[in-house]
Amino acid sequence: MDALHNNREFKREPRLFERASGMHYWTPTGARFWMAAPGFHHARGSLRAEIATAVAKQLQTLDFTPSFMRCHPGAFALADGVARSPRRVSITSSSATPDPRRSTRR
Repeated sequence: MDALHNNREFKREPRLFERASGMHYWTPTGARFWMAAPGFHHARGSLRAEIATAVAKQLQTLDFTPSFMRCHPGAFALADGVARSPRRVSITSSSATPDPRRSTRR
């Protein structure tokens, strides 16, 4: 396993990011790093004002509801909009999805 993905290396010298803005992260010491692989949810950068406003509004309305046999009307509206979209949409789960290359099943 390479040093970048070695947990012992991380424990010895953790790579900490304290804040983010636009397409950059900052460390506690002030070093700035470009988000080279931001992922889908950060494809346009961090700390976007319109997203922060929408999240704050939702948190003031309903911050949590169990998802089993319950839902928020906004989730249904989003799902309906995705279903009607002419674009191809791929719905996946989080990074908790097992990596098929590391499957324990043979």
